[in-house]
Amino acid sequence: MRDLKDKSQITLIVQSLIVIVLFFICEMLFFTYLNKPTFYIIGIICLFLTLGLCNFLKFNLFSFKTLKWKELAIIIIGLLIIEIPTYLITNFSYTPDNENGLNTIVDQSNLFIAIMTLGIFIPVIEECIFRGILIKVMFQKKQWLGTIFSIILFTIAHSPTSLTEYIIYGIPAIFYSIIYYKTQRIELPIIIHVINNLLGFVN
Repeated sequence: MRDLKDKSQITLIVQSLIVIVLFFICEMLFFTYLNKPTFYIIGIICLFLTLGLCNFLKFNLFSFKTLKWKELAIIIIGLLIIEIPTYLITNFSYTPDNENGLNTIVDQSNLFIAIMTLGIFIPVIEECIFRGILIKVMFQKKQWLGTIFSIILFTIAHSPTSLTEYIIYGIPAIFYSIIYYKTQRIELPIIIHVINNLLGFVN
């Protein structure tokens, strides 16, 4: 299998779309069968197979390198920038419809499974799609353009219905995308995204 730089733009787009569809199937399996262990396990298998396909296609989404102090600082700063306005808005304004829907799912599910799903699996899937696939693969030759698309699509994917909700989901979208674009390490937005989602359970 050829490296990304050796693939044509059409090949990159086709392969990206295939992987994105597979990731969305994984996400659908997690959400739909949260209370059905057999199908939930199928979702986990689907996720690992999709990540394996990414490796086979030479997407190389993960670097698997030890985090440097500068990268840890980026994670902390990014988390604060995302959390502070979100906390202020949700506590002094209202809770977004999307979050209310997720709260309903959590209330009807096993807490551990809900934490694993919303706190770990979903952030990994979303970062692989919106940062890894969109920016690194589909827009490999023009990553700045992929960054813009990533911000827009990530925000829209969370179904905002008001200006406030666009801000709530737009701020993380901007920082996740810029952090990935600047560092080329998907681990950083994944860690921030995971912590951000896990804090939702604490709140």
